[in-house]
Amino acid sequence: MIVARPLRTTEVEAAHALRLKGISEFPFAFLLTMDEARHAGVDQLRRQAATGSLIGLFDGESLIGMAGLNSPTLDRIRHRAEIGPFYVAPDHHGTGAAGLLMRSVVETARGQGTSLLELNVWEDNARAVQFYRSHGFRTVGRIPAAVRGESGWETDLHMVLDLAPKLQNARPQADGAVPKLEPGDWAAFRDIRLEMLAESPTVFGSRLEDWAAKAEAQIRRWLTELRAFAVMDGARCLSVAAWHAQPGVVQQHRGHVISAYTRPEARGAGMFRAVMAAVEADARTHGIRQMELDVADGNDAAGAYAALGYSEVGRVPDAMNHDGKMSDSLIFIKRLA
Repeated sequence: MIVARPLRTTEVEAAHALRLKGISEFPFAFLLTMDEARHAGVDQLRRQAATGSLIGLFDGESLIGMAGLNSPTLDRIRHRAEIGPFYVAPDHHGTGAAGLLMRSVVETARGQGTSLLELNVWEDNARAVQFYRSHGFRTVGRIPAAVRGESGWETDLHMVLDLAPKLQNARPQADGAVPKLEPGDWAAFRDIRLEMLAESPTVFGSRLEDWAAKAEAQIRRWLTELRAFAVMDGARCLSVAAWHAQPGVVQQHRGHVISAYTRPEARGAGMFRAVMAAVEADARTHGIRQMELDVADGNDAAGAYAALGYSEVGRVPDAMNHDGKMSDSLIFIKRLA
């Protein structure tokens, strides 16, 4: 079982070894060089651990990831904290472990009174940028020549997360309606689609790299062929779900839900329920009598669908293959008529 918890000062040697391993594998992701990390030893890590600001990610007894919080002591900026380091061992990439670690970091920061969480990331590290965006971080600036890399100067993105976000402009509209996304909304949909695939790569039937490569025309066509609904905050999708009818006359009474996702900072506000209600209402107007969907085994979303009246009716073994990792899918249905 994978868990995240504050590291004890007696565990900093393992954290030091893990940091050295990370620098050897992903030197561009760390500010410290290997020589600097060896020279620094465990002192900085021990200071972070002593204040509860060094979070460890454990698979059983093995330390597989870690993240640090660096908080200033000056009174006027004490509300801010910067993440660093943030590392998960490669063999646990794509498992949701990094998301667990980030959620623990955010909760730790909140518990320390932090209201603005910050980080810097190399702008060419697309996977990391998407991961941070999927957890609510937004880019507020670029820092040219921020780091001297192996092939020259590198530009960093400065990203922030407001730990008390205000969603005052979010729809559903005053009449409770959730708008349908049209082809012209392709950029807003692409943004949340990339986020969902970055945050939860093993629970969807598409890959981040495939969607990142799609042209505008392809996404417009997707929004034409399927019917997607979203709660919006200005031009930004906060929660989305789509559906399509099954092909053929004998199956046309069945609808299938796909691409359901709510951004982390918008969860708990009833948006998922509103989006799903819009999807089901639209399906009814098109003669759909039964809605169906697939949920990756182990995905917490199964409980959310059950709360909306969906029932599990079956399992598809080895339904998805994500980089050689096989996973089952659970089949859920809901009668609309």
